[in-house]
Amino acid sequence: MDGYKLYVSTGPNPRIARMFAAEKGLALPEVEIDIGAGENRQPPFLALNPAGETPALRCPDGQVLGEATVICELLEELGDGPRLLGETPLERARIRMWVRRVDLKVAQPFTGGFRFGPALAFFKPRVRTMPQASDDLFTLTREGLAWIERQASGQLYLTGPTLSLADIQLYCFLSFNAERVKRPLTNGLSWIPDWFDRMDRRPSAEATRR
Repeated sequence: MDGYKLYVSTGPNPRIARMFAAEKGLALPEVEIDIGAGENRQPPFLALNPAGETPALRCPDGQVLGEATVICELLEELGDGPRLLGETPLERARIRMWVRRVDLKVAQPFTGGFRFGPALAFFKPRVRTMPQASDDLFTLTREGLAWIERQASGQLYLTGPTLSLADIQLYCFLSFNAERVKRPLTNGLSWIPDWFDRMDRRPSAEATRR
């Protein structure tokens, strides 16, 4: 995509944008941001994205978009390939509903649990941390996953027979946990582990693995 540039780093959110682009067949030039060295908190990057977060997408006119799911919505509008946000207004609304559910029930509590517990030493100088909340946030994540399994059981993907942004979002967080954090979040579940194995075999998952 001429004129576009995707700023990425390690972590589930940049991978959401990268995996979405891969599923759409879009080639986005990438710029690696070293969050370990605090590059995302330095003036050059903050001038691009004041939130200091990745991913960030620089557009041909110089505008910069943050937030992984917002970037994916733009890529859906710009690219061909499979429709990962639905074909009809109702389908698009249903997928956005599930993206929001994954965010509230898994992504947000997992991120807090990770930052306040396993990654506390890294994040404590960078953001406000609440170490006492880590275990409870991981418990909320497990409860959220159990709720999602009850709703999606019997389907191939979260919203039905076809892959959507909601699947990519959930997969990227669970893959990050499996590879980096290793918290037992899916013990006792059956549909989500099977779904995860299917997602993990997709070419887009392999292409975006670090």
